[in-house]
Amino acid sequence: MRIDEITAAQPGDIHQQMYQEYLRDQWVPHELDESRRTDSRTAVRTAAPNPAIQTPPVVFLKCQLYQKTLETQLARYGPTLQRALLDFQQLKTQDTNRRFGTHDRTFPSGRPLTRYVPHMGHCHLLSDSVLFYTCTGSNPKVIKLYAVTSHDEAGIGQPGSMPRQKSLGQKFGNQTF
Repeated sequence: MRIDEITAAQPGDIHQQMYQEYLRDQWVPHELDESRRTDSRTAVRTAAPNPAIQTPPVVFLKCQLYQKTLETQLARYGPTLQRALLDFQQLKTQDTNRRFGTHDRTFPSGRPLTRYVPHMGHCHLLSDSVLFYTCTGSNPKVIKLYAVTSHDEAGIGQPGSMPRQKSLGQKFGNQTF
């Protein structure tokens, strides 16, 4: 059905009801990280937030390693990385289960990073900037930020480096929040 067919409908019939539903929906542009090239006209449909559903508070904890590696990455990428971090925090504050891009996932158990810190997750902030974090608790949700590194520094680039992953895992395990 075309939109002009819906708008020409009489009040009270099914076409008018469909048009009203169309008007109630919100359409916002979908921003993707810089590593993917997409058409800027791409949009996603978002529903209005339901005020009856309350999300538990989210607390972000940062360790010294995070601060140190963030300074290094900010010198390399600047405000683009800052925007990506703010977007990550905003998304995880709304819903900690939502993924930040397609590469937001936890490492499989038994890997060097998860031996020292269980449920270690990572996501791509930029094409070669990776954020390592864990998400635990229920009320409040606690997201611990461990480091912002490149793939090669973490040993998860191509080819992967198990000694680097083990060294980074030991550093993560020794961090205090």
